[in-house]
Amino acid sequence: MTRELVKRDAPVVCIDARAAHKVLSARMNKSDKSDAVGLAQLARTGWYGEVHVKSETSDQLRLILSARERLIRIRMDIEGQVRGLLKAYGIRLGPVNAGYNRKSFRDQLSAAIKGDRSLEMIFASLIAVHETVCHETTVIDASVQRLAKDTPLARRLTSIPGVGPIVSLSFIATHRRCDAVWQSNGCWCLFGADPETVSIR
Repeated sequence: MTRELVKRDAPVVCIDARAAHKVLSARMNKSDKSDAVGLAQLARTGWYGEVHVKSETSDQLRLILSARERLIRIRMDIEGQVRGLLKAYGIRLGPVNAGYNRKSFRDQLSAAIKGDRSLEMIFASLIAVHETVCHETTVIDASVQRLAKDTPLARRLTSIPGVGPIVSLSFIATHRRCDAVWQSNGCWCLFGADPETVSIR
């Protein structure tokens, strides 16, 4: 709503919801009408904190990064579930080569259950889902890599040792406005780190 109002050149301020909630909780009457009056009083007195609304680009970055993370977690859950189920049959799969395709995992699973019709029927769907998830993970990771390459700020951040495309895009999505933090140490608070224990050189 805030973005649409800004597009229409309407005067709009997004306030800190948590601070406003504490103020409204102190009121005796708990109703929509009472909350509306409380918000009006906050606007009249100016007793509120303005917060920055992330851009649509930042939300899109967070969306693609969240989708990538979810696909990877689904893949890991499937592999863990398969390993746990096979333990009941005394079957233990070996290590899997790194990478998003993870074809060696499916090959090991197919070889382990070969000849057992019941196990083949049980794990057939898991193998199919695992292959699909791995394929989609590869596709979305390629999109992330391409997006980081096409973003000048991400390219600049990846020049820092230890910073890759995922970290750079996560930083951009979380903290698009670098001028919102007065000191460099303040950026670490956004990622849950203690600025007192982090030194910026």
